[in-house]
Amino acid sequence: MGRIIEVLVWWAVLVGVWLLTLSTVSPPELAVAGAAALPCAVAATVGRHVVDGRWRVRLRWLRWLVLLPVAVVADTCRVLVLPLRGPAGGQGRGQLRTIPLPDTPPGDATRRALATIVVSITPGTFVVDADPDADQLVAHSLVGGPPRMDEVVRS
Repeated sequence: MGRIIEVLVWWAVLVGVWLLTLSTVSPPELAVAGAAALPCAVAATVGRHVVDGRWRVRLRWLRWLVLLPVAVVADTCRVLVLPLRGPAGGQGRGQLRTIPLPDTPPGDATRRALATIVVSITPGTFVVDADPDADQLVAHSLVGGPPRMDEVVRS
C-alpha cells in the first residue's frame, strides 16, 4: 500500500510540473500529462527502492520556506536592476560562497538536496557543487543582500 501511495504522490507532482509549463490547460494536455507522468512515477518509486533511498525531512527545515518568497522577490528585483548599474565597479560578476550545513547526519543527502533546491530557487544564486564529506555546498551568487537563503539553510 505504501508504494502505491508513493507512486500517486510522484504522479501528482509530475502532473503538476507538466501543467506549470503550460500557458493554458486543455483536456488533451491534461490527458497527456496524466499518461506521461505514470511511467515516470513508477520509475521514480522503483529507483528509490532499488538504491534504498530515504528522505527524512525534519520539521524545522520548513521554516526555510517562510523567508523563501521574500528572498525570491528581493533577488528578482536585484537581478533586474543589475544591467542598469553597468560594468562600473566590477559588479555583476558574482562570487562563490561556501555554505556549511551543520548537524547533517553522515550519509544523509536529504538536507543537502533540499538546501540545494531552496538556495537555487532564488534568481540571484545557484548551487554549483556539493561536498558530502565536508557537509557543505558551494554557491555562485550574482547579487547579494538580505534575506539570503544560504544563511537560512545553515541553521
